[in-house]
Amino acid sequence: MNRRVRACFLITVSVIVMLGIGLTKPTPTEAAQPNHRQLASLGDNFNSSSWVATQAGFGPSVIAANQTVNVSFSTNSANDPSLGIFGAGVSSRCTVSGDFDAQVGFRLLNWTFSNGVRVGLASTPGPFFTSDFATTPPFAVERTSLGPGDTPGLPREVYLTHFLDGVLGVTPTSDSSGSLRLVRSGGFETGYYLSSGNWVTIHTGPSITQDIHLDIVAWSHDYTFSHTFVKVAFANFTLSQGSAICVPPVFSDSLNGNSINPAVWKTQITGTGPVVAAVNQSIVTTLPSNSQNDPIAQGFGGGSTSVCLLGGDFDMQVNFRLLLWPQSSGVRVGLLIMDAPSPAVERVGWGSTEALGTPREVYLTHFADNPQGGTATSDLSGTLRMVRSGSLLTGYYLHAGVWVQIHTGPTVNTGNIHFGFSAWSHNAIFLGQMIKVGFDHFVVNSGQLLCPSLSVNPTGGPIGTKVQTQASGFPPSKYGPDQVIVSFDNMFLGIATNTNGNFSFTFNVPDAQPGLHFVEANDSLTSTSAAASFTVTKVETLAISLDVGTLYFPGDTAAIYTLATLSGTPLNSTTLQLQLILTKPDGSNATLTSSFVGGGLFKAAYTIPKAGPIGTYAILAKAHVANVQDASALATFEVKLSWLSSQGPAVITAAIALTGATAVAAIVWRTGIFRKKID
Repeated sequence: MNRRVRACFLITVSVIVMLGIGLTKPTPTEAAQPNHRQLASLGDNFNSSSWVATQAGFGPSVIAANQTVNVSFSTNSANDPSLGIFGAGVSSRCTVSGDFDAQVGFRLLNWTFSNGVRVGLASTPGPFFTSDFATTPPFAVERTSLGPGDTPGLPREVYLTHFLDGVLGVTPTSDSSGSLRLVRSGGFETGYYLSSGNWVTIHTGPSITQDIHLDIVAWSHDYTFSHTFVKVAFANFTLSQGSAICVPPVFSDSLNGNSINPAVWKTQITGTGPVVAAVNQSIVTTLPSNSQNDPIAQGFGGGSTSVCLLGGDFDMQVNFRLLLWPQSSGVRVGLLIMDAPSPAVERVGWGSTEALGTPREVYLTHFADNPQGGTATSDLSGTLRMVRSGSLLTGYYLHAGVWVQIHTGPTVNTGNIHFGFSAWSHNAIFLGQMIKVGFDHFVVNSGQLLCPSLSVNPTGGPIGTKVQTQASGFPPSKYGPDQVIVSFDNMFLGIATNTNGNFSFTFNVPDAQPGLHFVEANDSLTSTSAAASFTVTKVETLAISLDVGTLYFPGDTAAIYTLATLSGTPLNSTTLQLQLILTKPDGSNATLTSSFVGGGLFKAAYTIPKAGPIGTYAILAKAHVANVQDASALATFEVKLSWLSSQGPAVITAAIALTGATAVAAIVWRTGIFRKKID
């Protein structure tokens, strides 16, 4: 409690004593039973998806293990100079709206009398550690140890509340463990402590009604801290009333695909040797033993940088796994702002010739104030986190479910940035053994994501398809219009001009195998790119063949067969639209009806009139299948008079002649001409 709050406190106490009221008289009520169906949003396991570590000043630390949050104060703990406070704890990622009822258990593990430390359950609209609470209260119920010289005349060990009406409800206690409860109803909050199974009211005072974060914290100030080691444990948090509103992350990518998505990430490789690939549901950077510096960059490495820009204050994190990692490898693994000078939060294996006299395996930050906050570790997997607030960056690593602050330092990267992750080293410090690092689950919890976009129309088709691309969200160059390279699977297609962040480009799909492909627009002047997918489809070929006899006579029936296939696969009447047109010798037409036989075969029949006409008949077959080029086929047949009808007069004459000759022969026989000869 600072001097300003302490003065208000003394005035309030003096008035109470003068009126003969004395210190607060406890009011017991039965302990409320939590409705566990409403606890899922926050839970009681203090995991990083629900809670975020918060810390201020020098010396305090927070760690979570076995569903317990431990806050420790070293003997030399001291204020953050700009805030006038130091402490640590966890704050809910979710906000709570409306009336609520929250509680948490505490244990004072290392607790000297009158140590000056506050242990509290608070409800703040923003981050907990933003001031010394001289003007704006923490909206908290507390188990407090008043330090030497702090509010003389009051008990040293107390429960109290600190709402808009100041510090009130001071209640003496010797509890080294217990539970704190905070209830909001309308514009008032009430603080309780648990005694013999009953909730005892400490004080009800005015509060705020806006959405809040719940904070489970311990804190102190230079003027009241006794400089003894203090350790506090929190457990069994419940939210039995209230609506938890959990805002989804601004951006999230599990990085577990079979390939690196070029619409989201660009692969960054420096020097000779490094390889970046999607392997076993993560993006893996491999540094072979013979990796060598880029002669200009004087380093080598590999990772991914975002296609999108990130603006404003932000909070981002990524998981890492050290798959092949010899000690003192000389390799850095980092979460970075990818724009120069590339500040980073790092997991480092110092090389054998650098940082002598310090632990070989550490977490650290490398901001504008150079490498800072080296923290010894043996972690072969974990999570790195970077938070930007104004012109300051803060680096964290995740330990036992709680974020541990590494360091806060300045940055020159205060505008829109590209973000990413990488593993890198230099010739002079590299151990010369193969290194493999896997990255997964990249999350941007807050910030303004600014993503260039590229769309294609259509999104699929065969080779030769005409495609219209449209780009937007590309930052205009301050140097005026610039050229954007458009490519298809890294094959140059042409150049578009970016004048105001929007541009279009048209191309025909080049030779490519059927399947998924990517169209990319890359503006090297602004380091911006975007990609869109295009599916090359198989070129389907429709084929038909027509078969009919070659010669028919009037009155015959011509059988016409059509075989239809799509890329060799027989078609049926549902898929195929078939039209048969018969053209007669006299130029007239007739449409024939066909029926499906099976196996792609269709049959039609045409009865030739007995009156003809005779001559050549033509049949044109036209076939149509959706999204495929139409096909056609032509066949002909002849219609002629039968042999009997065309040779009729000659046959009759011959028959008459034959009949006459037979009659003459009979007469001659009868008259004996032949018989006389025989005789």
